[in-house]
This record gives sequence, C-alpha cells and structure tokens, in this order.
Amino acid sequence: MTALQAIVGVAPFVPGPMEAGAYYTLTFPPATALIVPAGWTLGTEDREVLMLRKGNLTFAIHKTATDATVAGLLAALGRNDATDLSPQPAPFTFPSYTGITAGQHNGGGTLWFDERSNAYDARPTDDIRIWVIRAGTHVITAELVGAPVDVTAASSEVEQMLGTMVVAQR
Repeated sequence: MTALQAIVGVAPFVPGPMEAGAYYTLTFPPATALIVPAGWTLGTEDREVLMLRKGNLTFAIHKTATDATVAGLLAALGRNDATDLSPQPAPFTFPSYTGITAGQHNGGGTLWFDERSNAYDARPTDDIRIWVIRAGTHVITAELVGAPVDVTAASSEVEQMLGTMVVAQR
C-alpha cells in the first residue's frame, strides 16, 4: 500500500461494475484516486490510460496533453485552433487543481493510446468534453466521449469525480 492509498483509504480499481466509492489506480502513473458514483465500469487501466465506461459513455484519464493551457488542450485534440470548439476553451478550478476545459462536436479521430499502442477513437457523431489538468507536477488529460445528449448529461457527474481526484506527486 502506498502513502496515497493509506491517506485516502480507497480500494483499487478492479474490472467490472463498481459500487459508489473511492478507488485508486494500480498501474496508471501517477497514482490517481477518484470518488466514483455507482454505474461506472472499469474498461482499461494500464500505464497510459485509466478508462471507465457507463452505458455508451467513455471517461478516460491519460497523459496526452503536456501543458494545461489552450495550446496544450488543442494539441491533445490534434487541432490547430479553437474556432469551432463548444464550449470554447475556458479555465477551471477544482478544489486542488486548475486547468483548461473545452468541448468538441462531431469528434472522430484518435483520442488516446493504451500501453499496447491500441488507438481509442471517437465516432464521427460523438461529442468530446476535455479537461487538461495541472495536478501539482503532473499534467493529466481527462476526456468524456459519447453521444451528445449523454455527454451533456454526464459532464457535471464527471466534473464532480475530477473534483475529488488525488494525484500522487512522486
């Protein structure tokens, strides 16, 4: 058990449906803990991504962005400009972290890769909500992907999860 796990008193993410509770990563670095509401299922956890699913939604935490700025957010989305992003890039503050967030309609394209270099792509009709978070010494990318109505409905729940996030600083 790491110091982070002992401090926050959480259980490891395990495959399958999860009950509401606090969970920590076993493989994904940096060690990350979240309070997750009921209804989410662990999809993947490896050294590149922590991916949760709920219905047709995918919520992933990964390390694509290298800077918690508009430029870093655009690079994580593989874009040159923000003209058609909705919502437009805007700063945010969670209890422990700051960053930038935006949305993209009609997603398509590769969003992240797992440790085996498998690409995770959004469907052309998906919406993407992205948060690029400065978590102490780390930059974390979080993306919520799915049908527009589902992404809109789940965005506040995901922001609540991100607001509980604890990221180890070693």
